[in-house]
Amino acid sequence: MSLQDTGKAIGAVSDLLRLQLSLLANVKVGRPPEGASSSDVCLYLFLYEILYDATLKNVNLPGGGRQPLWLVLKYILTVYDGSNSDNEIAHEYLGKGMQRLQNLNFLRPAAGPLAESPEPLKITFDEVSPDLISKIMQGPDEKYRCSIGFQVRPVMIVTGEMEPPALLVGIDYSLDPSRPRIEKERGVVIPALPGVEIPEIREIIPLKWQPPPLGTPVSLRPRLILKGERLDLGGLSLKIADLAIDPVMQKSKRLECIPDDKIASGKTISAGVHPLHLVLKKGSRFKRVGNTLLIPVRPRLETAVVAALDTSNPAQVLGQIRMTGLLLGTDRDDILVCLLQEGIATYCLEGDGVPLPEPLPSGAVQTQLVFTMKAEHRIVAGRYQLLLIVNGEQAENCPEIRLTNP
Repeated sequence: MSLQDTGKAIGAVSDLLRLQLSLLANVKVGRPPEGASSSDVCLYLFLYEILYDATLKNVNLPGGGRQPLWLVLKYILTVYDGSNSDNEIAHEYLGKGMQRLQNLNFLRPAAGPLAESPEPLKITFDEVSPDLISKIMQGPDEKYRCSIGFQVRPVMIVTGEMEPPALLVGIDYSLDPSRPRIEKERGVVIPALPGVEIPEIREIIPLKWQPPPLGTPVSLRPRLILKGERLDLGGLSLKIADLAIDPVMQKSKRLECIPDDKIASGKTISAGVHPLHLVLKKGSRFKRVGNTLLIPVRPRLETAVVAALDTSNPAQVLGQIRMTGLLLGTDRDDILVCLLQEGIATYCLEGDGVPLPEPLPSGAVQTQLVFTMKAEHRIVAGRYQLLLIVNGEQAENCPEIRLTNP
C-alpha cells in the first residue's frame, strides 16, 4: 500500500470494526432504520461524526513530506434482539461488543490503508446522552434505543504525492558547468572517545563528492580531504563502501586522497550515501579503525538529448530522453527525472528509467540512461531544465532541453 491509499482509511476503520463485531452477531454499518427488526440479534454500527484531532494538528510524517489529516471517528453501536433493543439479550450483546472493541485498542494494522500511519489506533468510549441519541436516530417519535458511543483516533489521510524537488541550494547554475562548484555547508561531526589512540574523522571536504570525467589526469582530479585527529598514523587508507583509497598526504589533523576511476566506473557502487572510514592494512586484509561518517556520492550528468519523438498525439510530447554521464543508476536503484520550468518541478518521471548496461571501452557502466515520455505523463512542448536524482542524491548539472512536437 502507498500513502495514496490512505484516502480509504475511513472506510477501512468501519470495515475493521464490522469484521471484529461480526464474530458476535450480524453487523450492519449505518443508522438503524425506523422500526428496525430482525429475527436474530443484529448490531448497527453508525459513524455519526468526524472531527479533526487537535493534538496532532502540527505532526508530520517521519522524514518530512506533506501535512497529514489526523481524524477522530465517532461511532454509536446499537443492538437489536428482534425489534427490541432494551432486553437482557440486547444488553448482553452490547457488553460483548464493548469487550470486543476494547480488545482492539492500540491496534497497528499490518496491511491496508491503515498500515501507513505511524500512530496506533486507539478506541475511547464516550458518554451517550438521550439527547444525542434522539438527534441521530429517526426523530422524537422513534423509540429510545440504548446504545454505546466510542471514538477511534487517530486516523491518518495524506496525499501520496512527493515533495516537489528543487535546484540545489548554494550552487550558481549560471556558471559554466565545467567549473567546480562548492556548497558552503557544515559537515557532521561525530566525536571519538577521549584518550583512545585511534584516528578520528571530524569533517569531510567536499561534503558531497561527484566523480570527475573518466580518464581525468591525476593532477586535475578533485581531492577528498579529511580533517580530524591522529590522521598521520602509518598504514592508513580511506575506504568508501568497499573501495579502498591510499592517501597522498597525511598530517596529524589532515589527510588527503585522490579517488581513482574505480568509483566512477559504476561497477562497485552507485550514487547515494555511503559509509566512509579509515582502515589499517594488515597483510592482505583491511581492519577498520576510527569512527565512520557518511558521504553522499552524486551522479554526474553530462548530456541530455531528446530522441525517438512520436507524432501520434500532437497535443503531447512523446519520445525518449537519453542521458549520458557517470553513476546514472542500475535497475536496482531509485531513479527520478524531473522537468523544471522557472525552478518549479512541472513533471516528475519516476520509475520509468531504463539503464543501458553496455559498458564503455574502459569497462565503465551506469553511463547511459533512457527515460520514456508516455501519454500518462501529459508532457507539453516547452523549454525545461532536466533534474536527475539517483538514490536520493541529485546531480549538480541541470541541463536545458527543448521539447517540441515533430
